[in-house]
Amino acid sequence: MFNSIKPVYLLVLLSASLLFVTSCSTSVRFANSAVVPSAVGTAKLTKDSNKNLLLILNVRNLVDPSRLTPSKKVYLVWMQTKDQGNKNLGRLVSSEAYFSTERNAKFSAVLTAVPTKIFITAEDSADVQNPGSVTVLITESF
Repeated sequence: MFNSIKPVYLLVLLSASLLFVTSCSTSVRFANSAVVPSAVGTAKLTKDSNKNLLLILNVRNLVDPSRLTPSKKVYLVWMQTKDQGNKNLGRLVSSEAYFSTERNAKFSAVLTAVPTKIFITAEDSADVQNPGSVTVLITESF
């Protein structure tokens, strides 16, 4: 059957399916950090199998929060929305990879609103209601 399909049609079909898959998600990078200059990461918005809005973060080179000045206890992930302001999405835990001193962190959450920005703060407690003054990473607008 595929022998009868002309290469041009196959190319168009492949391009259309690739466009459909990539249009279902948005990925942005975190801006360089003054607090942890070596930290780099991405935030990706996509839909899960139930069509929920899913946020996936990947961060590399994030030092333990106890090594910051001043020392902190946890990293928290926040989303900023147009209507709801800032919302604490949860704790970001970084750990060293096997056979490496690089600290990596992955985070995912199902969102109830579309964010305008995602940011990570260093805090003394995980149950704070508002972000503190130590913003470690922040994305550009989605």
